[in-house]
Amino acid sequence: MKNNHEIVQELKEEEKQGRLFSTTKESSKNSTSAHPAQNNTSNQNLDHKCFKNFFENAPIYEYMVSPEGTILEINKTALTNLGYKKEELIGKHLTAIYAPESHEKMKTLLSKWKETGEIDNEEMVIATKQGEKRIVLLSASSVRGADGAILYSTSVQKDVTEINKIYDELNKNLWLQNVKLQKLNETKKTFLKTTSHELRTPITSIKGYVQMLMKKTLGEINEEQRKGLEVILRNTNRLDQVIQNILDASSLESGIMKFIPRKVNPRMLVEEITKTMEPFANKKEMTINVNLEKDLPDLMIDGERIKQVLMNLVDNAIKFSPDGSMIHIKARKEKEDVLFEVQDFGQGIPKDKQGMIFESFYQADSGDDRKFGGAGLSLALSKGIVGLHGGNIWFESTEGTGSTFLFTLPIQSICGRENTDLNDEMSLENMPEKSASLAGDSVTTNTMDEEVSGSITEYEKSTTTPKENEERYEALFNSSFELIYLHDLKGNFIDANPTALKLLGYKKEELASLNFSSLLDSGQRWKAMKALNEIKKNGRQKEPTEYRLKTKNGTFIDVETTAEIVYRDGKPYAFQGIARNITEQKQAKQILKESEDKYKRLFDSSPDLICETDEKGNVLVANSNMTKSMGVPAEKLIGKNVFDIFPGEIAEERAKIARKALEEMKNQASEDERAGQYFQNIYVPIINPNGKRTVQLIARDVTVQKTAENALQKNLTLYRGLIDTTDTGFVILDQEGKVLDANQEYVRLSGHENLSQIRGRRVAEWTADYEKEKNAEAVGKCFREGQIRNLEIDYANAQGKITPIEINATVVKVDGAPQILMLCRDITERKKAEEALQKSENRYRASIELTQLLTWTTSGNGEVVEDILTWRKFTGQSYEEVKGVGWAKVIHPDDLERTIQLWTKAVETKSTYETEYRLRRSDGVYRNFLTCGRPILKEDGGIKEWVGICIDLTDRKRVEEKIKESEAQLSNAVKIAHLGPWEYDAVNDIFTFTDSFYAIFRTTAEQVGGYTMSSADYAKRFVHPEDVSVVVLEVRKAIETDDPNFNRQLEHRIIYSNGEVGYISVRFFIVKDEKGRTVRTYGVNQDITERKKAEEALKESEEKYRNVVERASDGIVIVRDMIIKYVNPRAFNILGYDPTELIDTLMTNYVHPDELPKVVEYYKRRIADEDTPRAYESVLVHKDGRGIDVEISGRAITYQGKPADMIMVHDIVKRKKAEKELKEKIDELERFKKLTVDRELKMIELKKRIKELEENKGTGGRNENI
Repeated sequence: MKNNHEIVQELKEEEKQGRLFSTTKESSKNSTSAHPAQNNTSNQNLDHKCFKNFFENAPIYEYMVSPEGTILEINKTALTNLGYKKEELIGKHLTAIYAPESHEKMKTLLSKWKETGEIDNEEMVIATKQGEKRIVLLSASSVRGADGAILYSTSVQKDVTEINKIYDELNKNLWLQNVKLQKLNETKKTFLKTTSHELRTPITSIKGYVQMLMKKTLGEINEEQRKGLEVILRNTNRLDQVIQNILDASSLESGIMKFIPRKVNPRMLVEEITKTMEPFANKKEMTINVNLEKDLPDLMIDGERIKQVLMNLVDNAIKFSPDGSMIHIKARKEKEDVLFEVQDFGQGIPKDKQGMIFESFYQADSGDDRKFGGAGLSLALSKGIVGLHGGNIWFESTEGTGSTFLFTLPIQSICGRENTDLNDEMSLENMPEKSASLAGDSVTTNTMDEEVSGSITEYEKSTTTPKENEERYEALFNSSFELIYLHDLKGNFIDANPTALKLLGYKKEELASLNFSSLLDSGQRWKAMKALNEIKKNGRQKEPTEYRLKTKNGTFIDVETTAEIVYRDGKPYAFQGIARNITEQKQAKQILKESEDKYKRLFDSSPDLICETDEKGNVLVANSNMTKSMGVPAEKLIGKNVFDIFPGEIAEERAKIARKALEEMKNQASEDERAGQYFQNIYVPIINPNGKRTVQLIARDVTVQKTAENALQKNLTLYRGLIDTTDTGFVILDQEGKVLDANQEYVRLSGHENLSQIRGRRVAEWTADYEKEKNAEAVGKCFREGQIRNLEIDYANAQGKITPIEINATVVKVDGAPQILMLCRDITERKKAEEALQKSENRYRASIELTQLLTWTTSGNGEVVEDILTWRKFTGQSYEEVKGVGWAKVIHPDDLERTIQLWTKAVETKSTYETEYRLRRSDGVYRNFLTCGRPILKEDGGIKEWVGICIDLTDRKRVEEKIKESEAQLSNAVKIAHLGPWEYDAVNDIFTFTDSFYAIFRTTAEQVGGYTMSSADYAKRFVHPEDVSVVVLEVRKAIETDDPNFNRQLEHRIIYSNGEVGYISVRFFIVKDEKGRTVRTYGVNQDITERKKAEEALKESEEKYRNVVERASDGIVIVRDMIIKYVNPRAFNILGYDPTELIDTLMTNYVHPDELPKVVEYYKRRIADEDTPRAYESVLVHKDGRGIDVEISGRAITYQGKPADMIMVHDIVKRKKAEKELKEKIDELERFKKLTVDRELKMIELKKRIKELEENKGTGGRNENI
């Protein structure tokens, strides 16, 4: 083996011959095809200069070492950073530059290197001449002689000190932020839990009382009220479910979700879920198909929690699947698990959103225009529940085809295992140690081993062979951590080392075809040009340049590059670059920055007032809300002591709480009130990475909550007062039927004096003996069915006095336990009234067939492109026959040309279209129609579509012909039939009207000043002053509503152009833009002044008619199923009975036996609508037993929904005397009725038309009619 002196001489000889920094012959040979010139001598000189320059100036530590560990050569970078001169290290042992803690490891690595010839990325600690310690990654490769023995090694050290510091700082910051975030998370959990429970109580009360209202427990409600209550109940249930999901999510996240494992059969579980969800599927005409493997094993699970998972999955499948589709639920055994599947054929999950689908509060269907509701918690909860059962949950989805959600449950139960908090991985105990210590004793320089001998000064005079030089620097080139590349003066790549090729992802021949600029984006090329200009001017770069290079696979790496000119034959030949990969360093800095920014944003954007103090109470940091609250800038607040900020008493109190938090290392809380504001304070103790203790004060403004609590308490007091003063008895029973609470009225009904006498006792104790069984059955039924309605039962007090009670009850859940809420009314007076109640007359009116309104829409050019069902139903045309302009084929030939002309003109001028024509009905009969159409314009002014209605005027025309002798009546009928369509631009506050609209107000567009005006002008000109607020309120509702299907109908007074007051009915609907804003409103006005007058006249007429019946000189009897249901005063006077003696008795009881067959026969014939004598004589039996000669007439009617007979009983004795008077009254009544009915028929006809128009529009679809 050669000694060190010989090796040094060989190295010098290589350098002298210009081969020390050249490539090997093999290397030159391999590159011949790409660069033939590299085989000549000048090329070797070029390689020599390139590699020597690289060795000396590479941004890493490079040196050559003998097999014994002696330093033979070292580059400038290493010398500069270590603080040594070359002569101070050449010939010294490696331990001269390594810290003491790495000496032992160095000896081990030298032994390994002698055996294998390689060292790869070993972390070591080196020491500078000044004693500073730095961490490096050491790699080395060997150069062997002809006999295979190791001559020396080329060693490379990459300084990672700064990177490690960044990672250490990052870990410290992440740890600190994690601690703070954990505290904030605990605060969030407490807030969610408290808020959810506080909301649960009023929501339960709201649900209970809404259900009572809907079940008419508190009285009758109309249809509009019922719909409103349904909306309240639906939204309350939705809010209740959201709160429950939040509570479950909080329990799951906190690891406190409770599980009660029981043996559960999977088949029964799936069947129960199917039964529960089928009604929801049926609403969308969907089918749930269940396919379960036979003999599925029982599972030891929490059945209710797994039901929650299955219900969530099936509910999502229903929600996101189209109507009429099918959902599959499957279950089968898979090894040691049972596999459940829920498959739908809906829209599927977009690929870009599949990675977040199990995240809390995440929804694939998001944004302002989302179609489906929900808080985005169901899948996250499902994943957590399945995971805590030891199972897995996943999904398979194809966008546009559907999704399948699958989860497994182990047959061997592990239900209830702990929910490990991932944040524990970032706790103090798990903080990683530094990769290498930078602390310790000062650096000492070791002497060389005893094996080192020879004169080092001979090194400068020695020479080495060119071959060994080439091999040595080729090894250095190939083993470098840095990217080394060479490109010509135009930027075309010539060569690159393996590190560069590996990081860029190219083969050498691929890179040779690229230009350096192709790796840069346009934003970086100016830096490259600047660097090239500097190199051209100075020969090399003074400072490195950072680039972001694009790799072959499209990713990017960050590098720090230095470059210089390479000469050949004394002329510039190429640029050589040495680049250090700083991607990880940049990423680490970015992560640290983002982490710090995120925490700062979280800290500063918190709605709470937050500050942090040291143990002495000095403010270290405060967020913007805290400084804003204190009224001083942050720089003046930082460093102040709490005793300088708050008055002494308050400061002492807060310091005391902070000290307690630090002593116990537990959160402390307090509340205070300042200037009418309430604050909840939380003191969070923190130990930072340096071991110092601080306190973070979080002050939350709970004024709204406190105010709400006070208001709630006040409302509860008022509510209790209301309950105690009402004449309805309120009582709450437990599951055993025992009294929990009751108001004073119920105490009175039960026959007692105060609540303490009945609390804890069963209601059966004061129920009449004969009603106790009925009472017990009612309680059981109430718990089974959830309610009891209109139950009548008798209570008995201690003295035996009976009080009849009407009970309405509802089951409500309080803290999970069912209770009965009962409302009890004393119906003693009602019972008496019922006995004396006279049945009101049966009001009936013959219904007339109202002509339907036909609605239609066309495209902008006037052609039918979408189906118009009401038009086709009337005309009998098919869709193929009506589309395009096929609708014109059913217009009367005499009207066709005029209609087409008007329609064409309207389309061309974008004006309102209005005309009359005759339409052929499906049975061939022509009917007269009034048609009105309006263009819907696009933003660019073009016509988007036409919308119109056809009003059947046929019956009106007939009425006009019959009453044309009365010009006034004809004019009124035309005005009543006329509609005034309008349009409102909500964005610009502009109404657009039509001529027919102005006709309602007895004016014209010319008189008013045009077809458009603002809402304020409209209200001022046409709306009655006392009704302006009503109109303004409805317009505001239309603009502010979130319901895209919002529509409204209202009536209000108007001012005609002549100053008179009238009435109109307004029906309108809204149009929203893609952001959910109301942009347009379309409506129709109808003058209902005459109808209002007719209603008043009708009211007077009905009152007169009732008076006529009650005061009639003849007896009037209504009989249904042979039972007397109504008698007027004259009837019971004739028979000598009181009303209560006649009602609900057989009519045959008062008919003479000889007359009975005839009377019964005529009754049955009238009910069967057969011919009977108009009047006939008969004999009735008086109460005293004597017969009464009467004349009987009757007619079949409908009474309370069933066929009945209205019988007129006339006392023949006084007949002659009363005949003339009766005739005059009947004639007068008939004339009055005829006048009233004729006018009413006209009003009803038009009212029905408007109603049908509203119903057609209310379907949500688009009915298009001409």
